[in-house]
Amino acid sequence: MLALPSAAVAQNECGALPAAGGLVSCPASGNPYPAGITYLPTAGLTVVLPAGASIQTATAATPGIQIVGAGDLAIDGSGASVATSGALSNGVTVSSLGGSAEVGLASVSTTGAGSTAVSALSDTGTASVITTGNVTSTGRGGAGISAVSGTGDAFVTANNVSTVAALPADTATSRSAILAQGANATVISTGTVTTAGRASLGGVADAISVTGTAGDASAVVNNVAASGDTSRAVAVTASNNASATVNGLVSASGLGADAVAVTGGNRATVTVGPNGRLSAADGNLITLTSVNGSTLSNSGTIGSNPNGLAVQALGGPATINNSGSLSSDIVLTAGNDTVNNSGAFVVGPNPDFGAGTDAFVNTGLVSLGTGATVAGAPTFAGLESFSNAGLVDLRNGVVGDSLTLPGTFSGTGASQLGVDVSAGGSDRLILGGAATGTTTVLLNAPSLTAPIFTSGAVIVQAGAPSAASAFQFNGGFQNAGLVRYEVAYDPATLSYSVTGGPSDAAFRTLNYVDGARSLWMKSADVVTAQLRSRRDSLWAHGDAATSGKFWLQMHGSVEDRSGRRTVSSFGQSRVINTGYKQDYYGGQAGFDFGGGVGEKGGFALGVTGGYINSSQNFAGSPDRINFNAVNAGVYGSFTSGNIFANVLGKYDHYWANASSPTGGFRQKFNGSVYGVRGEVGLRFGSDSFFIEPAASLSYTRSNLDSFSVLGTTADFNEDDGLRGRVGGRVGGQVHIGDTAVLAPYIGANYVHEFKGRDEVSFSNGVQTVAFTNDRMRDYGEAVLGVTIGQTSGISGFLEANYARTFSNGSGSNSLEGAGGRAGLRIRF
Repeated sequence: MLALPSAAVAQNECGALPAAGGLVSCPASGNPYPAGITYLPTAGLTVVLPAGASIQTATAATPGIQIVGAGDLAIDGSGASVATSGALSNGVTVSSLGGSAEVGLASVSTTGAGSTAVSALSDTGTASVITTGNVTSTGRGGAGISAVSGTGDAFVTANNVSTVAALPADTATSRSAILAQGANATVISTGTVTTAGRASLGGVADAISVTGTAGDASAVVNNVAASGDTSRAVAVTASNNASATVNGLVSASGLGADAVAVTGGNRATVTVGPNGRLSAADGNLITLTSVNGSTLSNSGTIGSNPNGLAVQALGGPATINNSGSLSSDIVLTAGNDTVNNSGAFVVGPNPDFGAGTDAFVNTGLVSLGTGATVAGAPTFAGLESFSNAGLVDLRNGVVGDSLTLPGTFSGTGASQLGVDVSAGGSDRLILGGAATGTTTVLLNAPSLTAPIFTSGAVIVQAGAPSAASAFQFNGGFQNAGLVRYEVAYDPATLSYSVTGGPSDAAFRTLNYVDGARSLWMKSADVVTAQLRSRRDSLWAHGDAATSGKFWLQMHGSVEDRSGRRTVSSFGQSRVINTGYKQDYYGGQAGFDFGGGVGEKGGFALGVTGGYINSSQNFAGSPDRINFNAVNAGVYGSFTSGNIFANVLGKYDHYWANASSPTGGFRQKFNGSVYGVRGEVGLRFGSDSFFIEPAASLSYTRSNLDSFSVLGTTADFNEDDGLRGRVGGRVGGQVHIGDTAVLAPYIGANYVHEFKGRDEVSFSNGVQTVAFTNDRMRDYGEAVLGVTIGQTSGISGFLEANYARTFSNGSGSNSLEGAGGRAGLRIRF
């Protein structure tokens, strides 16, 4: 180890050799020390180089600084620089017998062939090198920093170090940038370390080589690059524990070269920091070898490796703790290996867990690689158990991917599974064992693929009887417009399938036509009330009340319809809430044309028009539809003695705005209803009291535009409406003054819907399914009102009404509502 300089080499350039353990100072005034600085102490020496000191030699075999001898030897020159250009001219050499060898400098450079930039050597003591600037060795066969001790420890702390040869012809000859070897060895590199050779003339070619011969070895590195064949970027070997920490980009671009190789006689550890990245052109990114166990902790990026492995573990069982990004390109040991993933585990090539009882614990993301154009089918070979509290994501826009986990699958906490599904197939998780726990399924219909109706697309295939609830959508389902997806378990095939049927938002459209028909009925009721008021005035004033009149009426009401309905389609069966609340607010105007035919007789022909705004709000849901409706019609009224008859023909046009947060859509469409109502009745009594039985029949024909949401079309196949009403009123008359008459009344009606079973069909792809709405059950009406009439000027009336079904039914057949109206008649 100890190499004494030739007697011809100059010595003691900075003054006489001091007493044992002393020091000498080499001032900047001696720059550039063309013969170098050489000392041969026998009992220890420290050479001090103050800031600004510069040693430069240019002849062969002329080192920059050389201290060789016994005892503790050191160079203290944190602000000094050394440069040599001759062949076999090392930059700095400190070599000790029986003591420590320590070097502290700013920068060192050598350009001559066979030169080493910095060398610290000791047989039994500590060998250490600290540099704060740049260290380069660019000659043929050059080496960077070397710290070697026979039985002591070795330490290197450096910034930038390079052994890239200046001449391309010399590239293959370059040696290590940093080499540390001792009983325990440590390297800390804060800058960039580069080597481009393979030590073809002998020596070590790894960019950073750390060896602990009787204890531990460790390397903490930033950026490291090795480009020679078989030249590793970072190599750490120890008889006990070996470790490497990567905080930057570490790359090996030569043939058969690993980026990081760590071998421990006891344990091996690699830590990749948040900014750590690795690459290798023809080798592994990380190779871990140990006797009693290896650990990889990654918070950086360990990507896929086309010509090698991302991680290979040999010997003792391996534990991988990933909080960064890690490729599945891993091969583990025959022991009980464990992967704990809280980051991103990117599945490309098949990971191989080897023999033993292996476990994968996921609290982060396990996903297929992006950019694929065809479906993949990776397998976690040799894995016995997969515990998931994170996301297993097969969604990459390509339908038909599969992921095989040959062991059991347990979903805990926030366990999720993402799959692509389309009309042509689905992604699939294949299990060799049972599925337990609960995992939420996240569904994706790839770009340009609309949601579909399907009786079952298998997304999970278990290998043993499993819990039916092991895979479910959040809340039990997932909506995509008018399509609702559910997950169904088939115990016969041990499979979990996605079924797609109409969503609750789709079923709510069954009430759209009924809501539009109700608008026609409401405005028709307004005209009926006006004709009723006319009869009261006719009985009060006779033919004096039958001349032309303009009338105006304002009205408002609210109805609650409640009920439930069992629906079944495409393997889905459930009970849905079909109830809703609908309000109506509007105004109606008209003009009567007519003439008297007797004291209590008269005929009128009139025209009418109006507007209604109505909102249909569905129970237990934020879904709603808003109608704006205008109408126009003609009516006729005939009264003769005790008999009266009315007829109304009317056309309504609607502008509808449907909003469904549950279905994720907003739609605007139009519609219309036209119909006719006929009413007949009798009126008995006197001027002070009357009884008026009456019956009416209303026929309507509805039309509502179809609309589409995400490729699913809702088409309304409307049924005719035919609603009958029978009932009567009782009331009286009280004279107010000379001409005004007050006519209070109370009434009741029985209402029956004969038709109104509207159908809605839903279609997407090649699937079409239709459903029919239940018609309204019979209900009763009560009215309470008063008419105030006079032979001239303004007359009017006020009326309140209440409606309720006689018994609760299915669907939206249970009704309860109330409203009121106020009207004016102007005689002129």
